[in-house]
Amino acid sequence: MSMADYYGDGKAQIDGALVIGKSNNIDPEGDLLNNVSPRGVEMPQREYFTVKNVRFYNFNWNSAAALGTCSHCVQPEDLGARTSTISNLWYDPETVTKKIMWNFPGRAILYDLDGTTTGKGEKSWATPYFKHNE
Repeated sequence: MSMADYYGDGKAQIDGALVIGKSNNIDPEGDLLNNVSPRGVEMPQREYFTVKNVRFYNFNWNSAAALGTCSHCVQPEDLGARTSTISNLWYDPETVTKKIMWNFPGRAILYDLDGTTTGKGEKSWATPYFKHNE
């Protein structure tokens, strides 16, 4: 995904999905997935993307994560962060060991409407760590 902002806020979204990172039927020997670290949902390069009412399972190997940030944001001229809105996300506590993978160069903002990802309550924010954010 790239241009989620084309029609405005709340138009580009994933709502009510089940996202499974690894399952027994994809790779019976377990060799194909052992060297990769997928993301369940990759946030787009632009503003106004929403992910809500999604359940995540089986992201518990290598650096696999339920969410990845800012697809295609590595161009030198692209200096800003992008905000995606998230709410009512559920992560299986036994099989999801990493909720967010901050893709290089770490330009992303997740606005958590209900706190289900940040654990910081309603209308909280998740960003990659940079000293100046303190």
